[in-house]
Amino acid sequence: MNKKTAIIRALTFLVLTIFSTSNLLAQKTVITGVVIDEHSKDPVPFANVYLKSDPSKGVSSDFDGVFEISFDSPPDILESSALGYELLEIKYEGKNQLKIQLSASALNLAEVVVTASGEDPAYAIMRNVVKRKKYNNREKLDAYGCEVYNKMELDLVNISDGFKNMKLNKPFKFIFDHIDSTSEEVPFLPMFITETISDYYYQKDPKRDKEFIKGVKIVGDYENESVGQLLGIAEQTLNPYDNWINLVSKKFASPVADNGKNFYRYYLVDSAFIDNKWCYQIQYYPKAKNFNSFFGDIWVNDSSYAVKRANLQMNEDVKLNYVTQLSLLQDFELLDDSVWVLKKDFITVSFEKINEPLLGVNMIKFIADNAPNIQGKKTTTYRHYSFEGKEVERLKSDIEISEDVFNKGDDFWEERRHVPLSSNEEKVYQLIDT
Repeated sequence: MNKKTAIIRALTFLVLTIFSTSNLLAQKTVITGVVIDEHSKDPVPFANVYLKSDPSKGVSSDFDGVFEISFDSPPDILESSALGYELLEIKYEGKNQLKIQLSASALNLAEVVVTASGEDPAYAIMRNVVKRKKYNNREKLDAYGCEVYNKMELDLVNISDGFKNMKLNKPFKFIFDHIDSTSEEVPFLPMFITETISDYYYQKDPKRDKEFIKGVKIVGDYENESVGQLLGIAEQTLNPYDNWINLVSKKFASPVADNGKNFYRYYLVDSAFIDNKWCYQIQYYPKAKNFNSFFGDIWVNDSSYAVKRANLQMNEDVKLNYVTQLSLLQDFELLDDSVWVLKKDFITVSFEKINEPLLGVNMIKFIADNAPNIQGKKTTTYRHYSFEGKEVERLKSDIEISEDVFNKGDDFWEERRHVPLSSNEEKVYQLIDT
C-alpha cells in the first residue's frame, strides 16, 4: 500500500467513525428544526422558539428559518412567535427534529407602532443606540483586563457523492445512507483543532493591548495557503460599535454605524427577556445588494440602549477572497450595573472548494475529483474582568508566552476551559490525534 492510499484510507476511517458514533454522543436534550409559514411553506427568518415557563431560555431561527436549542432536561411546552404570526404553543413529545408552522395574523401586524412620520420604531431605537455608544462601547474604558478562551476548529464539509461512492468506500455505503439520522447537521471531516487560554489587557491612552498566553493545545496540521487565510479571517475580533468593520482589507458598514440608516433598513420585530434584561429585537437588511454589508438582527436593552446580542451574516452578494459564507454572533453582559462587556463571540467562515494539497501530502487528483468545502469555527469566551491598567505595564511586549505553554496537562484544560468540550469535540481530538 503506497503512502497516498494509506492517507486516503485513514481519512475515510475518520469520517466513518464520526458518522457512526455521533448519534451516541448527545448528553443534553438538543432540538433542531425549521420554522415555516403554514400557507406558503416559506421559511420564517428570525422567529423565536423558547420555553413557555421561562421565555429567557430561547433562540431565534436564522435567515432560512432553521434553529437549534438545547436543554439540560427534556422541556415541557415550547412556544414560537414571529412578527405577523399567531403565537404557537408546542407540546414537546420527545422528537428532536421539529417543523414549526406558524399561521399569519393581521392582529399581530397591527401591534407594530408606527410613528406619525410613517417610520418604523426601530429607527428611533437605533438612534438611541448610536447616541449612547460612548457609554456602552467597551473601548470607552480607560483600561480593562480579562481571561480569554479561544477554541478553533477546521473541518472539511459538503463531502461529495463522488467521495461517498468511491470504490474504497463501497463496503461502508450503508453508513452514508443514514447520515441524516446522526446528531451532526452537516457531515464533516475534522482537520485541525486548537485551544488557547490567555490574559488580555487593554489600555485606552496611549491605546495599546497586550496578551499573555498561558496555554495552547493543538491537534492536527495543515500546509495550505488558503487554509491559513481562512484561519486569519476567523481569528479577527470584531466590534459592532465601530462604524466600519475590516475583513481582509475590505470595509463593511456596521449595522450600528453612526449613519447606519444610509446602508440598512431596520424593523422592530419582537421583544423578550435575555439574561433577565428586557430587549428589543431589530432586524436589519442592506439597502444595496452589491455593497459590503451584513444582514441579521440585533437585540437592544430597553433602558441602556446597549447591544445585548448581535447577529451579523455576510451579504451573499459580497465577494470576499473565496469566502462563501461568514457569520458572527456576539453576546454582551452588564457588569456592576454600569459596564457592558463582551461575553462570547462565535464566528463561522466557509470557504469555496479547495484545490491545493492538504495535510502535506499529494492529494491533488483526489481533491480535484471530489473537492469538499472547508469551514472554520471559532468560539471565544471572556471572563474575570478587571478594570485597572496596572497589568498592561507588567508585560514588556505586546504578546508574551508562558514557558510551558504547550505542555499543559489534561487537568489544566479541564479546570481552565470556560466551556467544557462536547462529546463530539472530544471525539474530534481523539480522531485527529490518531
